[in-house]
Amino acid sequence: RRLPGKRGVVMSPNPAGFYDEASVFLWARPNRGRRGETVLLAHGCHPVFSRAEGYCADYPGEYRRGAEALRPGARFVFLQGCGADVNGPSKAQYAAEGERLGRELIRCLTPEATRPLQGAFSCALARAALPLGRRLPRRELDRLAYRPPSPWMAAFTRPLLQNPDTRRTLPYGVQAWRCGDFSIAALEGEVVSAYGPFTRRAAGGTCMVLGYSNAVECYIPTARILREGGNEAAGSCQSYRLPGTLGRTAPAVVEKTIRRALAAVEGKRR
Repeated sequence: RRLPGKRGVVMSPNPAGFYDEASVFLWARPNRGRRGETVLLAHGCHPVFSRAEGYCADYPGEYRRGAEALRPGARFVFLQGCGADVNGPSKAQYAAEGERLGRELIRCLTPEATRPLQGAFSCALARAALPLGRRLPRRELDRLAYRPPSPWMAAFTRPLLQNPDTRRTLPYGVQAWRCGDFSIAALEGEVVSAYGPFTRRAAGGTCMVLGYSNAVECYIPTARILREGGNEAAGSCQSYRLPGTLGRTAPAVVEKTIRRALAAVEGKRR
């Protein structure tokens, strides 16, 4: 959804843009039958659609309904991967795409396409502080609060004038679990898609990478996205009621925190 243009990056369809191509799942099976069978799927695509008559579960809901209809007795769970910069299917396509995701997953539920989870279990939590960068000056806050480009911008900005935020950093955490050569990394924040492949490389094996975990203070952009700008880098600051954008070294802090969490569970496993 990040489309470069003459005026910078805008939120618009971009088929050539980056996305995380890997979807990782866990399959828990009973010894007999399918009652109690559970599948957890981590998929890096941002659900965004709501029906006109109310909220809906977008394509993850259709994925679950379709998969459970094809495999009676099993339970399917959707986990949000790293996809804060990748929007889901359109209003016209979300149902069909959700059902297709379920069919593709069921094709993989065979002993030949999976391997058993074996080994010692370990877990760890790594914490850090993300630096904040440029703070919006008072005149800019006044403009956004009282002469905004949209009503929602005013609603998000006025609290910053009423209760100034003097923080210089934001807390950030990464949880990690490991069993054998399989890892789970749970990242705080609205994490953009490039952190999925990065985390799997750092894990050195199969790794289920999750975003939106434990706390969501802001978008978590890469260094490239911070340089390019756009909603994930700067435009969303007001909606999260932050005093400014993340600092230019914040992505390096995120990467270091991911590595520390994964190294901790690897060390405990040994």
